[in-house]
Amino acid sequence: MSMRILLSVAVAAVLLVSPVAAQEFPLQYRGAADPLHGQLVRTATFWATMLKGKPDGITGEPSGLTKGAFYCSVRGASTSSFVMLLDPARVPGLYVDANGNGDLSDEQKISGTLASSRPGMLSGMSAAVFGPVSLPMPGGENAPVKFMVEVYDKGLVLVYPAGAMVGQVRTEERTYAVALLDANLNGRYGDVWQGKAGYDFLCVDASGNGRFESAEFLTGEVFPLPRMIQLGTTYYNVAVAQDGSSLTIEKANPAFGGIDVGDVGARLVLLSGNGSYGLSGNSGKWELPVGQYLVAYVGVNKSDGAATWTVEGYAGSKPFTFDVAEGETTKVKLGPPFKVKIDVAKYQDAVSVGLSGLEGQAGELYSVAAKKNNITVAPPKVKVIGASGETLASSGFEYG
Repeated sequence: MSMRILLSVAVAAVLLVSPVAAQEFPLQYRGAADPLHGQLVRTATFWATMLKGKPDGITGEPSGLTKGAFYCSVRGASTSSFVMLLDPARVPGLYVDANGNGDLSDEQKISGTLASSRPGMLSGMSAAVFGPVSLPMPGGENAPVKFMVEVYDKGLVLVYPAGAMVGQVRTEERTYAVALLDANLNGRYGDVWQGKAGYDFLCVDASGNGRFESAEFLTGEVFPLPRMIQLGTTYYNVAVAQDGSSLTIEKANPAFGGIDVGDVGARLVLLSGNGSYGLSGNSGKWELPVGQYLVAYVGVNKSDGAATWTVEGYAGSKPFTFDVAEGETTKVKLGPPFKVKIDVAKYQDAVSVGLSGLEGQAGELYSVAAKKNNITVAPPKVKVIGASGETLASSGFEYG
């Protein structure tokens, strides 16, 4: 099966500002009830973690809780986490420690509504929906976090921003819709990608179709907030007000280096402080601003003369990064020859064998669901042959 992250890439698009002076563009808050932004905020969804019993630090609980009430935690960033108490009553209830005293008995119940089939909800499932919930951040340095909660069951609780800071950016040619998401739920909008968790999202409607596309390779318009971004053939430094009230871009003049991944027919999604990039081509050579890049998605194509084979994947057991130095070409070996990753487990008198992936030269892991001319091939079959040539067992693999 193809492997992709929800995070997408910035396309090279003619966008904004005069060629010399920095320009500041005001942004305003729009809630998730707006159809355009209701889909957008879900690109920053977190899965809450169910907790066993009352967590440390919670000294009091509301009275009259329904049997089956449970706690879960949400970690939005390395410095931002909070606990929620969910009550599956006839009118579902949610409690958060808004005053930070560890006592939920003095908190107001937030009532939820039962819903299904709303845009963006998990298909075919109903959930208790809460929000927007406003939660002050410790220390008072950041604005309160505003978020939505969807509870499908104890093991499936989704949390995402309750809105976005949105506005328009004007150029000599046209106007573009832009947006910021507090994607790490810490009350700030200006946290830049630094190679690890804890960043916000910048969104640009580069296609002009009235939506922020986030799922298609090379057309993504929702990406980690960079220090710099390529807009058309020009690079600009990016500055965001921490409260999300404005976005400023100023022309930059970065140094460049190159990468060479060989002639494997590569497709890459790269994340960096220099912006996010979608690269594809058979030559495997590109120029990039100097800096470190994380490979968030990788695909390779190979033709055997009769058909084109494609495998898609992501970083393996550790982050797949490389550095680009000024005036130098960094060689990045990826793709075949592959190593087959196998998981073997014994269950009483049976043995389970799983193909967990294909490992490339750089340690990147690809799905075993290869495609032949863009059609996923059937899973392989296996036979166990004894020493005398007899078939001891036979079966077929299944995707899943």
